[in-house]
Amino acid sequence: MSCLLLLLIAVVPVASGPGDQGPDPQAYLVDALRQTDPNRLEVVLAALSATGDKELAAPLGALARGGDLQVKQLALRALVRVLGKDAAPVMLERLKGDLSVQVRRQALGHLVALDAISTDDLTEAMDTDDERIRCLAACALAQQGQVAQTAHVLQELSRSADPATANLARIALLMLGHTDQLAPIGEVLCGTDTGELLKQLMLEQIERGKISSAAELVEQVARTESKPLRLRAYMAYAAISPRASAMIREAIGKSQDLVFRTQLLAILADCDDSQAHLEAIAAHDDALGLMARFELARTDGGQNAAQAVAAAMKLGHPIVVDGILRRARQDLDTHREAAGFYTEALLDYIRSVEPNAPRPETEHHLAATAAGILADLDTSAAMAGLKEILSRRYSTITRVVTAGLLQSQNRAVCSLIRPFLASPYEQPATNAALVLGYFADPAAAAKLRAILNRSTSRDPGLGVLASWYLLKIDGDPQDAADALARQIR
Repeated sequence: MSCLLLLLIAVVPVASGPGDQGPDPQAYLVDALRQTDPNRLEVVLAALSATGDKELAAPLGALARGGDLQVKQLALRALVRVLGKDAAPVMLERLKGDLSVQVRRQALGHLVALDAISTDDLTEAMDTDDERIRCLAACALAQQGQVAQTAHVLQELSRSADPATANLARIALLMLGHTDQLAPIGEVLCGTDTGELLKQLMLEQIERGKISSAAELVEQVARTESKPLRLRAYMAYAAISPRASAMIREAIGKSQDLVFRTQLLAILADCDDSQAHLEAIAAHDDALGLMARFELARTDGGQNAAQAVAAAMKLGHPIVVDGILRRARQDLDTHREAAGFYTEALLDYIRSVEPNAPRPETEHHLAATAAGILADLDTSAAMAGLKEILSRRYSTITRVVTAGLLQSQNRAVCSLIRPFLASPYEQPATNAALVLGYFADPAAAAKLRAILNRSTSRDPGLGVLASWYLLKIDGDPQDAADALARQIR
């Protein structure tokens, strides 16, 4: 599950009376998925896709094949969130057969982003009559090195009246060695009249294609544009230039914005030749120096890394804490066995947040994220620390940790949170039911039924989750999902 679920449980409605039987879970989900209001449907699909349950491919696929344009587009996005590359068959089907050109464009975009489409299918797409589909397919083929197939198509598209089509085609030609495209690309990429979205798309394509011949243009953007665009430019520059580390360090030194400097430091740390630059920044006795010392230590792990992360977390600055939590999640996903050094610092941070806050603040959201990371880390020290925190007198920290466990995919959290089903406090009891429901634990059924009973169509997120989890508890989730798909076709 994802942080989205923290938003879904932020406000828990008042419980309904004991005699209210409430809706049938299957019927509730069918009505929710037939929602005609796109904003509410987006909430429904976001809630379901946040679970990551692959059985949901059946009803999401049904929505992607029927309904109006917005329904199809929302369903395609949800399918990608749930299935990743496994969504490719539905995307390819929509690319080849949907009547809406917007849906076909979106499907091809997902396929290219997932790297889940063959050369033959890209070639077929390049022969369609929609310029944007032709351009996306030709650019993807160019990135594969298919020069003979694409050069003439890209030349034609570079003369398009559509700025996005023309400029992405020019960048693809530059990737194929057509340096005569540098001048027209530069006029647009560095032009004051060009929209920021188009510049973002161009920088992303330069980074993805590792087009080193565009380095001077990217450097110009990195030095002159808005901070979001400059950050995107520095990311692209790090992928294409051997000078990136020195340039990023220079930018860090010139900026007074801690958020921007921290973001730049993360880009710098991922550069191959960052060691000397990080050491120079680490010599400073400030927040960024702490972050640099952390970046230097985390690659080796062990006690030095534990001390470095503890020192940075102790500072308590939300920007620093957020940066460390992002790295912790990254390290957990890539090198789980070496990520144990985060444990004590994250536990100490959770214990340090305000225990009697009337409403969650930034530090509480960060502490919830830390709890989810610790649960997924699943070491004896991490689980024991969470258990100890949850055993304390009820406070805002209790709510924070139980909410954080909603983010975990570790079944071991069930034993930590099960006692809260009987809590007199509504939010941790709701959190417990949602965590246990995710794992189809029958102990959650009564509480999930109570959540469903009090849900409303105006705010369907909790009701959708409760309904889906009740169906998982009551039987085979794939059978339930298939039945949903049949009913919403």
